[in-house]
Amino acid sequence: MDNHHAIKSRLRSELIGKLPINAGDRILDLGCGTGNWSILTADRVGLKGAVVGVDCDRETLEHAERRRITHPLKEAIRFQVGDITACDLNVDAYDGVLLFNVLSYLPTPAALVTRVCASMKKTARLYIKDSDLQSDFFWPVPYDLYSTLIAAVAVGGERRIPGNYNPFFAREMPSILHALPNIRVVTLSQSFSLLGLMNPEERNYVRANATMLAAAAEQNGASDAASRWLGLFAEGPNCVLDDPAFIYTMTEFIFQISCA
Repeated sequence: MDNHHAIKSRLRSELIGKLPINAGDRILDLGCGTGNWSILTADRVGLKGAVVGVDCDRETLEHAERRRITHPLKEAIRFQVGDITACDLNVDAYDGVLLFNVLSYLPTPAALVTRVCASMKKTARLYIKDSDLQSDFFWPVPYDLYSTLIAAVAVGGERRIPGNYNPFFAREMPSILHALPNIRVVTLSQSFSLLGLMNPEERNYVRANATMLAAAAEQNGASDAASRWLGLFAEGPNCVLDDPAFIYTMTEFIFQISCA
């Protein structure tokens, strides 16, 4: 996850800069993991504000804490262990709540969104960020092969891959939000591209996303297509990542929710 964050660090800093988070705000970061987003947010709220990160994994929080104690704004950041689907979150004490790449791991994401929206104070905002692997762009790859993989995911009944992760979650957000009463939604998106002469970390990142697509297609019956797809990204003389024309672009979807 740290490698993932480092590759997109500039983009992530720019994203936080686009959100209406102000100096002095109190922000709750649910499913904070190793604290990357918490620390970026602390840079916006400053010493007069506060960021509280909550996660159920003690090991990742230990990593977050090591990062916090070396940060100039360490007094404004706090991490705590908790199951965000069950514990008392005290949402009404905050000006903003982050759910960044978290809902796609939950078996009932709508329940947490509903709970947070129902508890927010009128002036607060909920920020949700997630992705949909179908919006990723790989080139050059055989169009018919890519279409077969996407079709398997689109018509298959299962999109979650090992780890209970749904890499196609963003498409579910409109329906979840439509079911909520008295909210206002502002949406934005941002794209990130990698092309030619990628370093090893970037190659691994692209390959990991290609592998997720193959895993989702395979469990819906497209085993042969998934195998051919993975072969394109395997290290060797014909690896598509070595093609001078190669480009990969991914898109992140952001939903800003407030009380209407």
